[in-house]
Amino acid sequence: MKLDLLKELTEDNPDVQQVELQVFVDNLLVYREARANVKKNGSIVLHPRTSQPIENPVLKVQAQTGQIVSKMRMIESDRVIKLLEEEEAAEAAAALLLPGAAAA
Repeated sequence: MKLDLLKELTEDNPDVQQVELQVFVDNLLVYREARANVKKNGSIVLHPRTSQPIENPVLKVQAQTGQIVSKMRMIESDRVIKLLEEEEAAEAAAALLLPGAAAA
């Protein structure tokens, strides 16, 4: 990821404390990672030892971080989230064209 989320959010939220913006960024990134996991693996997964179906444990992480982000309504983030989505889409497209390129 090349996008500096904290820098971009600071530009859009000059009156918000840096620590609040950092908490927002940290939780947003964890939320998006959890969302990608659920999208890839589904909300029901197999337990690693018993192979029984269980709720994907990442759903709880997604719910917790999503709740934190949604409570931080004072942070203007629409532009930055759009930039993040564009960057993720470009990385995904690059990975399809050149496997291993997204990791670089």
